[in-house]
Amino acid sequence: ARGAKLVPAPATTVALRVLGPTGEELSEQILVTDDMGSVAASFDTPAGGSVGRHRLVLVANGTDEQLAEEVVQVAAFEPTSSTFDWP
Repeated sequence: ARGAKLVPAPATTVALRVLGPTGEELSEQILVTDDMGSVAASFDTPAGGSVGRHRLVLVANGTDEQLAEEVVQVAAFEPTSSTFDWP
């Protein structure tokens, strides 16, 4: 609604789902929002895992009600190589 006041949702249990490029669920973490309605989490991609676009989906815990979604790009690590010639 226009002019409606947005308020945080403290102490709300949510689930963060990490979905791989083909839609497979790689992880689900149950989190509780802080006093500002925020959550923080980390996820390590599996060794040899898929590269490409992964979806982070935040849902109300125990439901499929989607609250937020973000897409992140996962790329293969390629170390750089450098050669230095010293006099």
